[in-house]
Amino acid sequence: MNQNLRIFSLDNVRKEMSKINAQIALSNNKPFPKKNLLSHYQYEERPLHFNSQGSIQGGYPRLITSVIDFSFVRSIVAHRYSEKGPPCYDPPSLFLLDLFHYIEEAADLNHFLYQTVHDKDKGRAYRTYAQN
Repeated sequence: MNQNLRIFSLDNVRKEMSKINAQIALSNNKPFPKKNLLSHYQYEERPLHFNSQGSIQGGYPRLITSVIDFSFVRSIVAHRYSEKGPPCYDPPSLFLLDLFHYIEEAADLNHFLYQTVHDKDKGRAYRTYAQN
């Protein structure tokens, strides 16, 4: 592999993102106060596969969720949540669904959530990536 392009290898990008996540966690160190969540995001390192045209199987959502651990979102918003009250959705899950809505270029968030995400086949990947 060309030495100049090695910095863009999947392993190198994952390593750099891990450093960034650690920095975010250190600067936002309030623990998330909710114990009971309606969804639970957990990063899962997934292999990436490319089709014959060079596109990533699973598209941008798979690439993004394979490279970036979004659990840092919890630490960024923890100060906005209270220990009291009913269970809530895990903030990384909500963030990812909004990101997927943007990537999908869906005009209406409600349509994206209630049609696309709830679709048995098309929504399966979005649901998996958002809450494992």
